Amino acid sequence: WVASTTALSPSARVSHAMAYDEARGRVVLFGGSSGIDVDALSDTWVWDGTLWNEQTPAPSPSGRSSLAMAYDGARGRTVLFGGSWRQTLADTWEWDGARWTKRLPATSPVARLGHAMAYDITRGHVVLFGGYYTPIIYLSDTWEWDGAQWMLRSPPLKPPPRTFHAMAADTRRGCIVLFGGTGASGDDLSDTWEWDGSEWTERTAGLSPPARLGHAMAYDEARGRVVLFGGSRGSDTYLGDTWEWDGSQWTEYTSAISPSPRRGHAMTYDSMRGRIILFGGSSGAGTSLGDTWEWDGSQWIELTPARSPTARLGHAMVYDTARERVLLFGGSGASDTWEYGEPCGRFLSHDVRGHLLFPPLCAADAS
Repeated sequence: WVASTTALSPSARVSHAMAYDEARGRVVLFGGSSGIDVDALSDTWVWDGTLWNEQTPAPSPSGRSSLAMAYDGARGRTVLFGGSWRQTLADTWEWDGARWTKRLPATSPVARLGHAMAYDITRGHVVLFGGYYTPIIYLSDTWEWDGAQWMLRSPPLKPPPRTFHAMAADTRRGCIVLFGGTGASGDDLSDTWEWDGSEWTERTAGLSPPARLGHAMAYDEARGRVVLFGGSRGSDTYLGDTWEWDGSQWTEYTSAISPSPRRGHAMTYDSMRGRIILFGGSSGAGTSLGDTWEWDGSQWIELTPARSPTARLGHAMVYDTARERVLLFGGSGASDTWEYGEPCGRFLSHDVRGHLLFPPLCAADAS
């Protein structure tokens, strides 16, 4: 982990959104909450690999947290929808690298938060499902954004209403995978669904992860698997199990060493090294975590670098493909910026506990 200290930086926040702008090689950050009841954030920041640059476009989305953002690779736009601050929001915005544009399609999803969005690379659409609005009304609608309009999809079968679920794009199989969340009755869910652009299919594999919310999922491109870790069942049962979905079945993995049970953690895929990176979260009872783990497809490896972000939850983490680094920002009162990746060339080896041994830092990273 390398801490990046810049003269200008976003303020501390949680429940913000970050997306990687592949066309420009930049990370885009918007909104979140400072944790103070009267303060929702409406600032836009761009990370270029060295500096945070605050953008001050007009117009701009209003302050909000619990929003969803996804990058539309076909059009080179970051798409933002919904969120909440004192009221639930239903506006659609696009960031083109220089300005926000409010989109006013003829039809649009209703206001919501706790929804999930993912980019369907096969069809070039952003897919939105579920969430809730206040008073607590849980949603089960499926929408696709094509850059000009929101299209309500009405398949004959669909997942039941839910919020705080997880979705990941399976690029090899050309579908969106959805798992879990909290349903309208307040019960946590354990169902697996796939969206192929026209239909939802419930996948009823014999073995499946138990019901949960607050879990994290990431897609392992090299192995063509969706990886799921952690979450909680109810408010007090935290989970520390690892599962992989290969398109036909879930497989549970039991590693000799493994991250402790948690929720509110972040995971992303490091495509250069072919690993899932996990950081932080909460173990319950107000205890935040500050450990770093890698999943290589068969085992978890705990990393113990000399420097590391402090314990936190509610942070955001994305992979910068141009610079081959994971970028982490914010979470539970933090305003620090960290990058994770191989400092100079390949890692040398593992020690007897499975920990990675590091070569010396590059001079450029030493600061």
